[in-house]
Amino acid sequence: MKTEQIFSYLRWIFLIAVLVTYLIPFLHERIGYEGESFYVLITLFFTFTVVAQWQLHVNEKKQTYFPLLFRSGVWIDYGAFIWLVAITGGIQSDFLPIMYVILMHAMVHWKERGAIWMTTALIVGLWSAPYYSTGYTEEAVVTGVVQTFVLVVMSTFSAVLVIRERRYFTQAASLGNELKLDYLTGLYNVRFFKEQMKALDQTNEPFHLLIGDIDFFKVANDQYGHLFGDQVLASIGPVLKRVTYAHNGTAYRYGGEEFVFLFPGKDFNVEDFLYELRNEIEQVEIKQKDWQLSLSFGHATGDEGAGVEEVVALADSRLYLAKESGRACAVLNNDEILPYLYAL
Repeated sequence: MKTEQIFSYLRWIFLIAVLVTYLIPFLHERIGYEGESFYVLITLFFTFTVVAQWQLHVNEKKQTYFPLLFRSGVWIDYGAFIWLVAITGGIQSDFLPIMYVILMHAMVHWKERGAIWMTTALIVGLWSAPYYSTGYTEEAVVTGVVQTFVLVVMSTFSAVLVIRERRYFTQAASLGNELKLDYLTGLYNVRFFKEQMKALDQTNEPFHLLIGDIDFFKVANDQYGHLFGDQVLASIGPVLKRVTYAHNGTAYRYGGEEFVFLFPGKDFNVEDFLYELRNEIEQVEIKQKDWQLSLSFGHATGDEGAGVEEVVALADSRLYLAKESGRACAVLNNDEILPYLYAL
């Protein structure tokens, strides 16, 4: 969006500059305008620039045709450039440097492919220009070879920079995502959860919060080993993530065998979520058949506490109440106990 604004401003600058050079006699003569098509070119390019600027203005509210308009705009700029060069001396035109801006614009949209496509198109345009102006004189051919060489070097160098930049941002994004994730379950970690809760505390938006805990997990760890415990966590992580996402929420590993589930907004059916989660957990394969997988939950809503920390504390206290009530159940925000959450 901001990049397109920059290129839109550049269009206005080039449009005004070209019009000034045409209207001032000594600049007109110096540049060597030929033919009668200048005003047709200016009118068409002015119309497109106005439409593009208008679309940028309304884009924040409505993005209709926005991507198509600005990707096609790269080629409209190219066509206008070739037209301008053809009427201002061809390959000897003073406006040739504009092609590097057009090349940059193409690379913004299509990266390396944009560099290849636009470089090829510009080379074809360069070598077609003498046909419409001076002809293929010795001077025109030498200039064409030099301009082609510079263009290819610039394009190659720019493409290398784009590739390196993309690799850097990919690695940075990957590293940033890894810092948010728990390596064992694939869920977001407690650090990211606290960041999200801090953001909610600032906006005061409504939300539902569940804290869940695997029942008798310590017993399983002591009896079958920590490797088995890790296998359980790794197995249910994707299930928790999938079911929570289906209910427009986010799942986090809170620590150990505890998990947090955050659902923005008021429209959340906690019972539907818990029973669907139970049904999905039933499909998890547990190698130790004499150990039964179940979870207990505590539920709270954002409007119950003075701040997010108090809401978390309420959900946590209800989780412990669920443990004291026989486990495999949930204590909801109205203190109702929702039983039968065993994965049989």
